[in-house]
Amino acid sequence: MISQFFIRRPKVALVSAIAVVLLGLIALSVLPVKEYPALTPPQIVVTARYPGADSETIAKTVAAPLEEAINGVDGMLYMVSSSTSAGVYTLNVYFEVGWDPNVAKMDVNNRVQLALPRLPEEVRRLGVEVQEKSPDMLKAVAFYSEGGQRDVVELANFLLINVIDELKRIPGVGDAVLVDPKVYSIRVWLLPDKLSMYGLTPLEVYQAISRQNQQFTAGALADEPTTERPFFTYVLRGSDRFSSVKQFEEILVKVLPDGSTLKLKDVARIELTSEQFNRNSFFKKQKVLPVPIFLTSRANALEVSKLVDEKLKELSKTWPPDIKYYFPYNPTVFVEESIKEVWITFGLAILFVVIVTYFFLGRLAPTIIPTLAIPVSILGAFIVMYVLGFSVNLLTLFGLILAIGLVVDDAIIVVENVERHMEEGLPVKEATLKAMEELTSPLIAIVLVLSAVFIPASLVGGFIGRFYQQFAVAIASSVLISGMTALVLSPVLCTLLLRERELHKRPIYPVYLFQLIFNRARENYVERVKLLLRRPVIFVLLFLLTLPLTYVLIKRLPTALVPTEDKGALFLIGNLPPGSSLKRTEEVLSKVEDILMKNPYIDRYVAISGFDFQGFTYSTDSLGGFIGLIDWNKRTKKEETSFALAQRINKELSQVREAMLFVVSPPAIMGFGRVGGFDLYLEDRTGGDIKQMFEVAQGFINKLRERKELTLVRTTFNPSNPYFEVIVDRTKAEAYGVPVDDVYKTLSMTLGASYVNDFNLFDRVYRVYLQAESDYRKAFDDLSKVYVKNRKGVPIPVANLIQIKPLSRPQLLERHNQFKSVRILGEPAPGYTSGDAIKVVEEVAKATLPPGYTIGWVGQSLQEVLSQQKGYVVLAMAVLFVYLILVALYESWLAPVAVILSIPFALLGASLTLNLLKLPNDVYFQVGLISLVGLSAKNAILVVEFAEERIRRGLDIISAILEASYLRFRPIVMTSFAFIAGAIPLALSTGAGAMSRHVIGWTVVGGMLFATLFGPLFIPLLYYVIKALSLKILKRGKENA
Repeated sequence: MISQFFIRRPKVALVSAIAVVLLGLIALSVLPVKEYPALTPPQIVVTARYPGADSETIAKTVAAPLEEAINGVDGMLYMVSSSTSAGVYTLNVYFEVGWDPNVAKMDVNNRVQLALPRLPEEVRRLGVEVQEKSPDMLKAVAFYSEGGQRDVVELANFLLINVIDELKRIPGVGDAVLVDPKVYSIRVWLLPDKLSMYGLTPLEVYQAISRQNQQFTAGALADEPTTERPFFTYVLRGSDRFSSVKQFEEILVKVLPDGSTLKLKDVARIELTSEQFNRNSFFKKQKVLPVPIFLTSRANALEVSKLVDEKLKELSKTWPPDIKYYFPYNPTVFVEESIKEVWITFGLAILFVVIVTYFFLGRLAPTIIPTLAIPVSILGAFIVMYVLGFSVNLLTLFGLILAIGLVVDDAIIVVENVERHMEEGLPVKEATLKAMEELTSPLIAIVLVLSAVFIPASLVGGFIGRFYQQFAVAIASSVLISGMTALVLSPVLCTLLLRERELHKRPIYPVYLFQLIFNRARENYVERVKLLLRRPVIFVLLFLLTLPLTYVLIKRLPTALVPTEDKGALFLIGNLPPGSSLKRTEEVLSKVEDILMKNPYIDRYVAISGFDFQGFTYSTDSLGGFIGLIDWNKRTKKEETSFALAQRINKELSQVREAMLFVVSPPAIMGFGRVGGFDLYLEDRTGGDIKQMFEVAQGFINKLRERKELTLVRTTFNPSNPYFEVIVDRTKAEAYGVPVDDVYKTLSMTLGASYVNDFNLFDRVYRVYLQAESDYRKAFDDLSKVYVKNRKGVPIPVANLIQIKPLSRPQLLERHNQFKSVRILGEPAPGYTSGDAIKVVEEVAKATLPPGYTIGWVGQSLQEVLSQQKGYVVLAMAVLFVYLILVALYESWLAPVAVILSIPFALLGASLTLNLLKLPNDVYFQVGLISLVGLSAKNAILVVEFAEERIRRGLDIISAILEASYLRFRPIVMTSFAFIAGAIPLALSTGAGAMSRHVIGWTVVGGMLFATLFGPLFIPLLYYVIKALSLKILKRGKENA
């Protein structure tokens, strides 16, 4: 017997415990701290630019070849792409959870290289970028010039040169993006009337700039090989690319017949300004520059956030004094607050468990023994987590909080049994030895059962598996160590701390009164057990009724992946009529700011014109922004939660008639989409046109909006943006001798921003763009002043060669797994969950979508769909593992059934509690159910094991059951109440992240209350029925033999 060795050598046990505590403290100090483990799928982002191209052109010429090449890359989960009329193509390739992002990036890049020859020349020239970037936004920092001392163009370029690159170099930062990138550019603003006066075309100006703004080389003098023997070799340095407005102004564009020269400044206005002008950002009506910072796939958000803060503080010391910054969106504050609240809950759980233990044991010395098991077991679990490469996160901490009630159980059982033998007259050492002789087998059984419960959970793959693994390893490792503590340390402490003379000492009055009531309850309990044993059929039928009732209650629970939390932030989304100008959008944005500025619960924000927050794309008829709320401790009322405030703000925003405006919550798990709610793509697999796809999508969306379970159902797709199709009359062009390509190039250089080449400034490379002055591109009549030359050099008005056809086309085209798609987003209505929303969407899709159309879930919604039913499979496997281990321990197929049949009471209590509190069936509920399987089985083992031992000694079944029930009632109730006490702080917690704590807390509190109230009554009955049945089968087998 292992305990006997340590009882005789107590210092070995004490030293071992001290070593575990010290090593655990070291492990805790170095373990990384996170909100969650790595749950999000790795994401590879492919970006390409095609200036001047519309969304359909990009979809056909860039998206199609790239996606055809990338599709099917190893580990790919799905891919989505967006093609915008801003000339930008973005493809997001998502991989399975746990896939190596570096391998994924390499594989995608190899596929991109294969597709490059099929892309347009302009796209190849600008380059195709492949990045490993998590969709998880670490935070958003906004910069501004105090007092408006410098304009945003100067500020933006200061940031690009001195800040953005520094942030990108921080380990764990995947990207830092200026939403409003007013990058320096030389803009050549053409004056078409001057060009026509001098017989010039935009194409000739383009060629002149291209020829003269180059980096020239000149070779070397006296370089080898040479016939002479020179003493020196001289490198010849050619002219650099231009770097100032003056140099560009002096570019020679034409020599006139009289020999005079025509400079670029004579036919254009040249300035150093911004590369783009299509969006602006504001805070309290002042222009600011927001920079969202994204993580890499495996980065630790809290560590990276700290590095970002330190870097900004370090850099700000060297900035001009007017440059300031603030954080309009910082989800790491929520993570820090959540973990802080969990640590507080952790401390309260320990306190509650110690108080409950003291009330049951009645004296300080016996209470100390199980209390000391807590630091040894919990800190020992940190050692295991360190070895396995885990982190301190919400899941591992939840597991350890629940483990607090578990790790004292074994020690309580030891103390209670030792004291029972001491009351029978044995000295403390002999009482301890005898107690351990009786308890070693049950303790090992309990530890194996509680650990076995989590074996299936630790082996599940994917997103849900990551959830289970962290929780399972934390709680199972602490239980295993607590079992070792009960066998090694607790017996030693019993011999050192327990005294015979203390046994009959009357405890303090509250404890004495409690124990008096409890002893009476125990006597009453035994009488109730006798009643059940006298009428087994009635009560077995009553027990059987709990099974369908439990099933019904679980099915009635609303489902979700994880609870929706108040994260202290909201996202602003707005859309004006298609094609609205930026100035019109900013007029609406000003009204939005008026609403935000007067709200006392809003601490900070940034509002962005020309920015579609949902897709992180750019369009002049969209607006978006980040809204940071005041701290949680200043918003303690129900009407002050982020959800209530969102409803209030949306009501105010609805008064702004010029646009559709609303705010939404961040996603429940960062990295799964940009916003909360559900997210899907309606795929068109028919190959039909965009108009038909939109009609189907609009009908589908209208049906979704009719359902009361859904709200804010919307789409990012709009085919009604005003466009003009420019058609070159090829017959005329050929007759005039004008290449069609030259016509389109001329239009692009006049109406669009045509990229010419580069220039150098501040040791960086910037771009040169050619475009007509704004007064010459207001209407198509302005094209009468624009010319293109034919093959003989004769200027021909562009207006003579083209026809204009008005039409409506989408500014944004999206694809899901290579199919044309319409993205649809929405949120569950108040009182409903994400699971309800998914169910409704699938019902409507099945009923309304025509053949050839289907839906594809993405982000968190996809993970929720993939996780459906997986939790119940894990639960069933946990029960099976418990049964198999008990079969091995008892050498019986029937005896363990009595233990397994104790589980439904806990499941009934958990499901009933959540129904009453209107909490969802989510991953925390499922984790709680798995824990309850082990805890319920533990209580049953205490009775069954003792009864089996008494039967082996010759007692009849009834007597053995009654004695086991009487003697094990106290440890069962004591350990159960200790566990419940440890979980109560979870159930009653407040502050950041409280919803997830409520779900798991109330699950185990409700489950264990039912298991404690009904389990001790029905376990003896069920054991009696099973044992009688097994003896009858055994007897019949002998008779037949």
